[in-house]
Parts: sequence; C-alpha cells; structure tokens
Amino acid sequence: MAIRKNTRRFDPRYFMDEKTDVIKEGLNPANMNQTPFDTNPKPTKELVATIQSVAGSELEAAVQWFANRPSKEEDPSEYRKYNQTMWSQESPVHSYINAVDDAMRNNEIYDKLYPWASAGYEGLEGTLINLASWMAKPKPENIEEEKDWIEKAVNPEHEGYCTPMTKRTCTPKRKALAKRFKKAAKKKEKEGGTGWQGKV
Repeated sequence: MAIRKNTRRFDPRYFMDEKTDVIKEGLNPANMNQTPFDTNPKPTKELVATIQSVAGSELEAAVQWFANRPSKEEDPSEYRKYNQTMWSQESPVHSYINAVDDAMRNNEIYDKLYPWASAGYEGLEGTLINLASWMAKPKPENIEEEKDWIEKAVNPEHEGYCTPMTKRTCTPKRKALAKRFKKAAKKKEKEGGTGWQGKV
C-alpha cells in the first residue's frame, strides 16, 4: 500500500462553530439598513399603486398611524403600548390589512401582490405592514445630492482611462470599478432609481 505524504484530514465538525463575517457593501451611508422597498423602487411603486387602487384610504390611514407612533429610542414604553393597539378592531392597520385581503379575492390583484410574500418579511401580511411603516418614514431631503455619490470617488482627470478597457491606463482596480459603473447604468435603465441600490 502506497504511503500518502502531506495529507491532512479534517473532521467536518471542526468547522461547525465557524461564523462568516457580515460584509456591508458600498460606501454610501444611505445604503445602510435598506429595505426591499428601497432597493426595488420600480416594483415598490407598482405595489403602492395596486394597493391604492383597492384600499387607498385604508393605506393612507395606516401610514398616518405609523407616522404618529412614538419613537422607540425616546420612549420604549409608549412605543410598546402603541404597537399593542395595532391589531385592535379600531386600528387603521387592521382595517388596511382586511381591505387588501378582501381585494385579493380578485385573481388579478392576487397575482400582483403575491410575489411580495417572499420579500424578506413574514409573508404578505408582514410586507403590507412594513410598507405602510416605510411610507411613514421621512425621506431624505438631499436625495438629489446623493445620486452622484459614487462619481465623487473618481478623479475627473482620469476620465477615459478605461475607454476602452484594453487601454494600458486601465489598471485592474480601475477596470473593476468601470465594470461596476457599467452594471449600475444598466440597472438604472431597467429598474429606475440611481442604479446603485442593493448589490451591484
């Protein structure tokens, strides 16, 4: 029998406690803690339009309910008490969920809303609640200023260094960035927004 040299065998259980690091991509602070609604602006707009067509006043009342909710950081006790009223019969959120649920008996509405059941929340109901909560949050006023945040990372004097990418001036790092710019431009054209939402 041949002797195998330099062979190390590891028990797979050795790796069971290994944890991977969470990497937050992107330098833009606006990308941190983004929801599926932030990263998918066009589908979100269509979702809101669909809900407004069947439960517009209920959605508006639910958004106002979330807007009036006390701050969790400033008053945790009041925040908990307020949240406990969410499922009472008089709650606008409860009425909003029921109105959308009734409308989903229509197959066309169902087909439009059901894909959102796997948006990362607890089913479609969780998505609807989080949508109203998201709509109640104040949107940043300087959104126009943030659109070109990535362009500021590029030296204007280096414009054209990677056009085409076969140029000598197109170093591996510049080439990688140029590819991401190209991908973001396609994403912007297809989905709208800035093109830099989510993973690029």
